[in-house]
Amino acid sequence: MTETSPDPDTEDLRAVFDTWLARTIAGQAMSNHTGLDGETTEALEAIAGAIPPIPLSLIEAAHAAFAGQLDGSNGIDVPSFLPRQEES
Repeated sequence: MTETSPDPDTEDLRAVFDTWLARTIAGQAMSNHTGLDGETTEALEAIAGAIPPIPLSLIEAAHAAFAGQLDGSNGIDVPSFLPRQEES
C-alpha cells in the first residue's frame, strides 16, 4: 500500500491559509485575491478586527471555515425559497 500525498493545490491553499492566519492574528488586514473563499476570508477578517488577545473561538472558526472550503461544504446553503432535497 502506498501513501498518497495531498493534491498540490490543496497544499498551496493550506500554505496561503496558514500565512493569512498568522498575519491576521498579528492584526494585518486581509488582502484581495488570496484564493481563499468568502467564508474563510470573513473568518480571518474577524480575527484581524479582534482586540487582542484573540479569542480561541475565532481561530477555531477560521479553521472550520477553511475545512469547509477544502471539502466544498462552504456556501452550499439552499435559499429558503428553493425546495431542499432530502438526503437518502
